[in-house]
Amino acid sequence: MIREYIYFVDDNPNGTSGMTEEEIIRCRECKFYKKDGCLESCDIHELTIVGANDFCSFAERKEQ
Repeated sequence: MIREYIYFVDDNPNGTSGMTEEEIIRCRECKFYKKDGCLESCDIHELTIVGANDFCSFAERKEQ
């Protein structure tokens, strides 16, 4: 499984950069994501049509 994290870069030439501890969880990996035929939806965002590669701050990884 590939895990993605937020990476930051400071624009200052002497600035810092690095990875945060915040993991990005794609909709397809989230326990609130549902796919029914061609429709992809989210239990949190009840009326929102989402894509498998989308993500949000409410995501929670599905249990394996």
